[in-house]
Amino acid sequence: MFDQVPLKKDMAAEPVIRGHPAKNESLETFAVKLANKVIQAANPAATERYIAVAIKALAFKKLNGYIILRFIDRVTRYLASHQPFNEQQEESCRLAKQHLRQFRKAVAAPANS
Repeated sequence: MFDQVPLKKDMAAEPVIRGHPAKNESLETFAVKLANKVIQAANPAATERYIAVAIKALAFKKLNGYIILRFIDRVTRYLASHQPFNEQQEESCRLAKQHLRQFRKAVAAPANS
């Protein structure tokens, strides 16, 4: 489900994942950027891909599951507060919330056991 792009020459052991937060970028800023990308997504596959790559990037950086859950909650909150301009944006928001719920369950499950 998660795709990785080819390795950079100077980072042989660490794959570079598109959509990852910059080193000086806060998770709040990254959540807003992801929500905006999802809202503007051209199709359902793009919506799912944006979310999957972002969550995978956070997991790859070995962030605590609690921080990833907070990130998912932030993105969900931004999507819920967005007023869609057309049907395509409304559908993108709905699908994104559905995918985020699935990821939230997957991330929270190991923490609860």
